[in-house]
Amino acid sequence: MGDLVFPLLSGVEPHFASAGARVWVVEPLGLVSELFGHVTMADARLLSHTASDAALALHEGGEGLRFMHDWRGIETYESGARRELVDWGRRLGRDRMAQIDILMAPSNRLVRMGITVGVTAMAVLGVPIAIHESVEAMHAAGSRKRRPHPRARG
Repeated sequence: MGDLVFPLLSGVEPHFASAGARVWVVEPLGLVSELFGHVTMADARLLSHTASDAALALHEGGEGLRFMHDWRGIETYESGARRELVDWGRRLGRDRMAQIDILMAPSNRLVRMGITVGVTAMAVLGVPIAIHESVEAMHAAGSRKRRPHPRARG
C-alpha cells in the first residue's frame, strides 16, 4: 500500500492474508483487497469465501456491501482464480452489492483482459462495477473513507 490508496488502513494488519492477497473488512461495510504477484485459487478463495463470509456475517441488511480492490500488483493469475472471483459475484448477486471498484495497472494487458472479462460478467448481472486506472479515481470513488470494521475478526 505504498501510495496510500486506502490511507485509513495504513499500518493496519489485514484481517486475512495469503501469498498473493491481503483483505480487510471495512466500514462502511464491505471489503478492501490487494491482490499481487501470481494470484492462485487459494488467494481467490481467501477473498471470495473466507473474507466475504466474514463481511456477510456483519451485514444486517439495508445497504449493500461495497468492495474496493487494488489489483495493480497482479502479474499473472491462474485461470481458475479469475473464474472463482466471477462466480463469487454471481453468488452474492446485485441485491447484496452496492458497488465494486477495481484499481488496476493499465500496463499489464493480459491481466487487464482477464479483469475486463470479469467486469463484463458482473455488469451483465446488473452489479454496479467500475475499473479505475489511478489512485485519484479510487479516492473519488471513496477509498479514503475505508477504515477497519471494529467487529471484524480475521
